[in-house]
Amino acid sequence: MAELQRRLDEADVIQRERYPTPSTGKSRVELFPELNHSGRSYTLSWEERTWSLTRVEVHLAEYVAIRRVSASGHVTVYDHGRYVGKQYQGQDIQVQYDPDAHEWLISDAQGRAIRHHPAPEISQAGIDKLNFRKPRKAKR
Repeated sequence: MAELQRRLDEADVIQRERYPTPSTGKSRVELFPELNHSGRSYTLSWEERTWSLTRVEVHLAEYVAIRRVSASGHVTVYDHGRYVGKQYQGQDIQVQYDPDAHEWLISDAQGRAIRHHPAPEISQAGIDKLNFRKPRKAKR
């Protein structure tokens, strides 16, 4: 749980304090200092009562990501290569999450389904770890 909190705190600092807004170049915390704290403290019991994987999946399904197919016929989704097909290399395709099938749906630019891939990273354990990336090899 300590690792999860550390990662949340780190992401919070980056989003609020480091990323500039396009219109002003200032960070969110500079523009809206009230974002420093919501006024409520975190409690595990609240999270356990309110968190829902189903709600996460339904929300995620609202998004469509555009990806360019590599020369090998792959696209990347959450740092995992997904095979689309070499015949699609260089083309932009659409990726979206299907909450009923618990998988990634890959479609061509006209919205026709090309492939389906399991999405094991969209799970309670995957989200709790907040780590969708594959481990990196250590540099020598």
